[in-house]
Amino acid sequence: MRAPFRARTRVSSMALELAAEAGLAPDELLTSAGLSAPALADAGQMLDADQLVRLTRAAASLLGDADLGLRLGQRFEFATMGAFPYVVMNAPNVEIALRNMARYSGSLVEGVHVAFVSGEGTARFDLAFGEFDAMVHRHVTEAAAVIFVRFLRELVGDDWAPLRVAFPHARPASLEAHLEYFDCELGFEEPTTSISFDPDILAVTIDAADRDLLPIIERHLDEVIEAESHSDEFRRRLEVSVAGRVCDGHPNIRATARELGLSVRTLQRRLDDRGLCYRDLVARVRERLAIRYLCDTDISLGEIAFLLGYSELSAFDRAFRAWQHDSPRRYRRAHGSA
Repeated sequence: MRAPFRARTRVSSMALELAAEAGLAPDELLTSAGLSAPALADAGQMLDADQLVRLTRAAASLLGDADLGLRLGQRFEFATMGAFPYVVMNAPNVEIALRNMARYSGSLVEGVHVAFVSGEGTARFDLAFGEFDAMVHRHVTEAAAVIFVRFLRELVGDDWAPLRVAFPHARPASLEAHLEYFDCELGFEEPTTSISFDPDILAVTIDAADRDLLPIIERHLDEVIEAESHSDEFRRRLEVSVAGRVCDGHPNIRATARELGLSVRTLQRRLDDRGLCYRDLVARVRERLAIRYLCDTDISLGEIAFLLGYSELSAFDRAFRAWQHDSPRRYRRAHGSA
């Protein structure tokens, strides 16, 4: 059985804002949904599915808006999603962006199985919501699909359209708004929310990607790596390359070799000559970046986990304990200056 579905309260806040713009008092909407303002006060907290659904259903009913989910998805602010947009919008290509989207989705929603599926002639993004009555939760699933398509249009171009979008809920009475936004074939009463698209876009390079947005890379990278590699220019270049890729998960040795202008065999030989293991080197770079983030910034632990390529905070916590025999939180309290 899947875990119960939960989402950041920021989704609900946007429903309140949309209602307010239409002249609906927030208190009226909250009362209709059986919620209170304090329950939505912290945008970083998770909101249970039944609370989120009650709110979106009440907003749709009071506003007379059957397509509320589509509108919520279109107005959702990427800036409220923490480090999530960074690892998506600044990936080197579309395929890595989508893999990052699937890998890090747990920071935004819980109890949702997100899968990126690609193969010969096919590419698809699936979202399966846990313990979830899709017929009731239509607005949530439609908002999620819109957000995904918005990310792809940011990466590929405003005129990009998927090949097909499918939903678990029944076909709405009118498809005008869906066809206008998605501009593709639509399906309903299907097992998951899915977006199918041409796999040719996976290789598209994201020209606007700014790999130096990581604060630690932008401000401290040379200092971070100098202690162990200042006398070895090759190692310094190698660690710079690895540090710039950790947010995409484990940096692929082939991609690292290509960036350095080497074959994998030559890179491996140079590592062997120095008594280094590529996997251990990646872990060491992560450890030093983690320490600098914890000590010199006020970035949240969840965002640090993102920027170091961990899909969950718990995975970062386990790795840090193995490195420093202490939790990231305690280490920051003892050594942080932010």
